[in-house]
Amino acid sequence: MDETTASKDEEDLESITEAPATLPIPETHSSASDTPTTIPIDIAMFQSLEKRATELSQHLSETVQQLGMHMNKMSQGTAEAGKVYHSAVQELSTDLTSCTQNTAELIAQCDELDKDLAQIQVLSKQIKSVDKGLGRLLQSLT
Repeated sequence: MDETTASKDEEDLESITEAPATLPIPETHSSASDTPTTIPIDIAMFQSLEKRATELSQHLSETVQQLGMHMNKMSQGTAEAGKVYHSAVQELSTDLTSCTQNTAELIAQCDELDKDLAQIQVLSKQIKSVDKGLGRLLQSLT
């Protein structure tokens, strides 16, 4: 690169940072002249906008990533809660079945005890009758 080209490039760079650049915009309407219209663009503002857009994009990406992690944790927690609930329901069902069997056995044993006590009542009446008879016998002997 020769000196004139280098100095021209430096001048172009300085003019970009100092003054707004212009871009040719083709006309949307047909006109007699074919000269394009130019719109001034502030390069510093454009670069600032681009930098801010990049920052926002990174922030959005981080936020979405964090949201995804939180959703995964919530999903895991929900799955674990479902497993605990299922386990608790199974345990309750098992306990209810066991209690029902124990209650049925207790009722059967109470029925047997009731039958045994019915026989004791009959035996008690017989003992009372024998006791009365012995009491009369004793009275008649005295």
